[in-house]
Amino acid sequence: MGLARTFTRFDPAWILYEDEHLVALNKPAGMPSQSARPESPDDARFRLSGFLDERAEAQGAPLGERGRDGRAYLGVHQRLDQETSGVLLFAKARAANPGLAEQFEGRQVEKRYVAWVAGDVTRLPASLRLEDVLVPGRDGRTEVLGSKDARGSRGRPPLQGASETRSAPGTAGAGRARGERGGPAAGAGQRAVTHVRRVKVEGHLALVDVRIETGRTHQIRAQLAARGFPLVGDTLYGGPPAPRLMLHAEELRLRHPLTGAALRLCAPALPDHLRLAGVAPERSPDALAEAFRAALRRAGARRYGLFVEHERGVTTAFRLLHEEGDGAPGLAVDVYDEHLLVHLRDEALAAHEDTLLSVLAELGPRGVYLKRRPKQSNTLADTRTEALAPERPAWGEPTDEPEVTVHEAGVPYRVRLGDGLSTGLFLDQRDNRGRVRELARGRSVLNLFAYTGPFTVAAVAGGAARTCTLDVAAPALSWAEAQVSALVASSSRGTSGAVRADVTPVADAADGADTRRHTFVRTDVFAWLRSQRHDGQRFELVVVDPPTYSKTKRTRWTSGSDWVELCALSARVAARGGLLLLCSNDRRMTPRAFRGHIREGLAQAGRDGRIVDCALPLDFPEPPVGPTMKSCLVHLDVAPANPGGSRPRTSSAQPRERSSKRTPPAAPRKAPRRSRGR
Repeated sequence: MGLARTFTRFDPAWILYEDEHLVALNKPAGMPSQSARPESPDDARFRLSGFLDERAEAQGAPLGERGRDGRAYLGVHQRLDQETSGVLLFAKARAANPGLAEQFEGRQVEKRYVAWVAGDVTRLPASLRLEDVLVPGRDGRTEVLGSKDARGSRGRPPLQGASETRSAPGTAGAGRARGERGGPAAGAGQRAVTHVRRVKVEGHLALVDVRIETGRTHQIRAQLAARGFPLVGDTLYGGPPAPRLMLHAEELRLRHPLTGAALRLCAPALPDHLRLAGVAPERSPDALAEAFRAALRRAGARRYGLFVEHERGVTTAFRLLHEEGDGAPGLAVDVYDEHLLVHLRDEALAAHEDTLLSVLAELGPRGVYLKRRPKQSNTLADTRTEALAPERPAWGEPTDEPEVTVHEAGVPYRVRLGDGLSTGLFLDQRDNRGRVRELARGRSVLNLFAYTGPFTVAAVAGGAARTCTLDVAAPALSWAEAQVSALVASSSRGTSGAVRADVTPVADAADGADTRRHTFVRTDVFAWLRSQRHDGQRFELVVVDPPTYSKTKRTRWTSGSDWVELCALSARVAARGGLLLLCSNDRRMTPRAFRGHIREGLAQAGRDGRIVDCALPLDFPEPPVGPTMKSCLVHLDVAPANPGGSRPRTSSAQPRERSSKRTPPAAPRKAPRRSRGR
């Protein structure tokens, strides 16, 4: 597939300045300065070093200095947030490091940014100086440490003071002394100084020129948001949504570290905010096509590491474009090996299917499948109608077989691209499957609401001692059993008979427990949990991923307060010191409400637990309204950490909160389907 057109390894036009000692880039928004996944680097340094080596080889020139990884050496003295674009400087020669370090650490480098801000911009002065103390806050934010007399004016404070300090909107606990819940210690943190100059005002937005004396994490974003002027596209700090963060490092001024000559490194100006309206159906076909291409390019910059894994065959299924999170409301695009799959939620966009398909065809897939998702797709009784989910691709060739294999971190999963709204694999759970794989070794694993069994596959791949897989739909369990059997067969290199000895075929709950390693039980999960048919079995890892709605002969389930009982029941079948992975894709429920239900359920079960939020995968950027998929890993029989304070959160290399909806399991014609509205 020609995905390289979207996932640009390196564009030579990004280079702003280069000599034998230095190189400066105009870093695109979405490209990390430092990779969060060392095993799959996708950062600016890695991509630039590869380009320098390839260019030298193509020109027959000698390779420059080598880094520890054997690639072209690049010394790092500066970083930009992943979503910030602009000037990023590296040392090509180690001899340049002392001079650069002296200037950056001594604050002798002049750093100038431009940004679009929102808020009541009529109150924005022509210029102002901001001096604050910044401390780490919740959910990856930076807090502006405020004094007591500033708290009452949070969000609309006076703008004249150089020493005013306050909290960014939505950051609780700022300015509290240690001993008050959630607050940093008085006097803790780092001093931050920022100079802001208003350039122009357009409607409810303003373009500002920003110069920073210090270089703190999220300095510009936090300080401006604290004064009521969040950046456009910065939903973390309360800014209005946009296809990208509207912050651009436009200029660096410094001395050359070896020659002493003055250097002025300038990146092209930040695009006007009016040109970043995203993929909008009211546009003309040509304008819509160009906006779609631009959205794909921006999304590709964020997902370069996944593209590398795709090329290597390590991870061949992921989300290429994620709706509002990538500036394309109502539109999502998935990669499944050589095929693409489009999800259309916006009926207005559906009128432009041909335009969207023609743009995707430029990427060179074998075929493009289409899923038309009505707003209430989670309540549909039948998600396999030809009108919603055509069996054949809307463009190009179908898969060689109805069921094909894709991989995540080398683990195989079976999917069906032309069989209903769901493929059998929820891509937003990729990192959670990776977590289960890491945690499963030597543990007993219970997979509730298993659907086609991807979590069981991950557990078996991770070396689980035994697994028990439950779902109400027999076709779903047959699919799950086939996946696990195939995995065991490939890993054991034994005969099919030997493999079957490890896998219990689908059984009815009335048959009781089976002693073999991997069991599959068709049953109403709630009835099974309540009736104690598990005969006192306890599991060291319990995965709970229910649909938003479901109805069986015995049970009616609706996500929300029903989670309290489900959490309690799940905790009761977990071993002492065990783990619960709890997932909800209910769009209506906030992360805070979800954690509240979990805490109440644990109390009902008489269990203590430490709740750790799981973050979204990098290809599912959080939309402005917040995540749909909420995932929490609960460490049972452990006292809660930081009561009332910052919540623990998994690293970005591990699972993040995700998004979407699913339909209740229905009696399928071909195979089970649970649609989450991806």
